Amino acid sequence: MFMYILVLVFVVILFYTWVGYPLVLRFVSVASPAVDVSKKVATLPRVAIVLSAYNEEKCLQARLDNLLTVDYPAELVSIYVGLDGCSDESSAIVAIMAGQHDNIHLHDFSERRGKVAVLKDLVALIRGVGGGESILVFTDANSMFRSDALTKLLLPFDDDKVGGVCGRLIFLPLVSDGDVDDGDSPESSYWGWETRLKMAESVLDSCLGANGAIYAMRSELFWDKIADNTLIDDFVLGMKIREQGLRMVYEPDAVAEEVLPVQTAEWGRRVRIGAGAYQSLGFCGRCLLPSYGKFSWMFWSHKVLRWFTPHLLLFLLGCLSYWLVAGSGENQILHVGITSCVIVVMSIAMFFAKKTGLRDSRLAQPFLLLDHFVTMQVALFFGFVRYCRGGLKGQWTRTPRSSE
Repeated sequence: MFMYILVLVFVVILFYTWVGYPLVLRFVSVASPAVDVSKKVATLPRVAIVLSAYNEEKCLQARLDNLLTVDYPAELVSIYVGLDGCSDESSAIVAIMAGQHDNIHLHDFSERRGKVAVLKDLVALIRGVGGGESILVFTDANSMFRSDALTKLLLPFDDDKVGGVCGRLIFLPLVSDGDVDDGDSPESSYWGWETRLKMAESVLDSCLGANGAIYAMRSELFWDKIADNTLIDDFVLGMKIREQGLRMVYEPDAVAEEVLPVQTAEWGRRVRIGAGAYQSLGFCGRCLLPSYGKFSWMFWSHKVLRWFTPHLLLFLLGCLSYWLVAGSGENQILHVGITSCVIVVMSIAMFFAKKTGLRDSRLAQPFLLLDHFVTMQVALFFGFVRYCRGGLKGQWTRTPRSSE
């Protein structure tokens, strides 16, 4: 009887996490008055764009050109590029750009220490220079801002209660001849769902963390005690803004675009993010306290329970296997046979939907989404194992992209 109750509790938790919470969040956010976010800045702030890179020679030239052409007064923008012990031509590329543009500052660190260590040094340098940059804008070497992204990202800072702003990342799947397509891939569908959740959470209180491709914060709110081996620094730094009493709002009109990583590299990235998720609980656990009200509820529901989904699924799978094996007679054979057939059929359907031309059909979409969900859970569990083994390091390996 106890096991039946436990199974029922876990099923309810899973249903709440993936279905109930999004529905409740949508209802509550629509019913609640939106927190006013100014769409007009009285005085344009000076900004420091902070970019940490490792062996990104293939995209640094285009990335810097992109940042130089954003629709924002050039005299108010400084670009700080930190190179983390690169072994390619990244340093030479940025040095040439810095020689041509006074607002590009190269800091070439000879020792490879990891992204967080570079970010901390860059922020310390920016603060030490005292150039009046009141806003820090963080981004990645492989992302591209739309022309109005920086302006849109800075608009909410006219509200003194806003400490940080997270923009929207759009993944561009690769199609033929090196072109990109913003169609309905499983990753795009998942990100679209996540975007709606972030918008609703931002309306209620504050979005959870940030996205490394495009986010900004008031310079004094940067948490300089963040550990060098932090794996998902954007999430942790965003959560620390809310922990300090200010809001981290989501601005969907501030858009960065990024080509999807190649499929083989995507697995390693997901495992790394999974390990970083469990690591971040030690850094951001304070936000789980009831004193943070709605934000605590959202953190528990959107992140913590979801991060432990693979554990709950493994428990439920174990219980199902036990009941199948523990059965007797014809019923046992029937149940085992039906379960095996369902698993085989679903696996074949997911394989064909993913590996053949059927992936573009509407019929294949549910199976592609199921495959995406299962892959995410497996990667998350491997990330948990990696976290438990310890020895997490801040250094990262450059992720190959579909366009290369």
